[in-house]
This record gives sequence, structure tokens and C-alpha cells, in this order.
Amino acid sequence: MTHNPYAPPSSAVTDVDSGVPLPRPQVVQIAYVLCWVSLVAGVPSIVDTFAEGDSEITQAVFNVVFGLLYTALITFAIWVIVSIGRARNWARIVYAVLTGLSLLSMFGSLSEILARPWYAWSSYLLTTAMDVVIVVLLFLPAANAWYRARGRRAPQGAA
Repeated sequence: MTHNPYAPPSSAVTDVDSGVPLPRPQVVQIAYVLCWVSLVAGVPSIVDTFAEGDSEITQAVFNVVFGLLYTALITFAIWVIVSIGRARNWARIVYAVLTGLSLLSMFGSLSEILARPWYAWSSYLLTTAMDVVIVVLLFLPAANAWYRARGRRAPQGAA
């Protein structure tokens, strides 16, 4: 007798078949590349922020505090961009919300933005325009279908 009525139930465990990998639509690929370009194009604006300051002591404190803040923000931005490329729907929503907040901020302080050096305000306006284009691309029907299909699939490495 090989069957033990007191043994725990057993079943075969296998990985979930994720099927054929879905290629990234061209609109999402363009948006993904533009995300990275927008991140890099914002550097002149950051450099200009660090160049402000009244004295050496306040400049040093300012550089340390805002250096840590910008490091955290850039790390968060990289995480969101990578998540957009991995078809995480929350990432494109976060990107859209942050772009909307950036637009509100820009319209509220346009005169102060334009008072900065040309490379800083042109960088800021360029990245904001790119961010708007990115959001539009991420919510086009082809992108919506890709994010929807990716959301229905099992995550990579799921058992």
C-alpha cells in the first residue's frame, strides 16, 4: 500500500507560462527614450540652482542639502523611467501626475524662470515640453493596449 491517508496533499508545481514576450510599441519606445533625454536635458537647470548663493557658508550648506535632495529625486526619476520601460502602469500615472504638477509650477512662476540664465530656463522649458509629449505618447491607444496586456501577464520570476 503506497497511499498514506495522513500524508499532506501533493501537486506538481511549475512556473506560469508567460507566453510570447510582447514587443514594446513604437510610441512607448519613443516615450522611453525621451524620458532619458529629458532627465539628461534637465542637468543645466540643476547646475544653475547650485550656482546660486550669497556666502561661502550658506553656499556649502545649500550644496549639501540640495545635493542630497537632487540625488534622491534623480534616483526616484530613474526608478520611474525604468518602471515605465517594464510596463508598470503605476509608473506612467506617476509620470503624468508629476508632469501636471510641473506645468502648474511653471505657469505659476514663469517670470522667475525666465529671469534665470538662458541655459537654465531653456533647459527647464525644453524638459517640460518633452515631458508633455512623453505623457501624450504613454497614453495613446497602442500604449494603453500594451500596458493593459502586460498587466494581465504573470510577473517575471513568479512561481
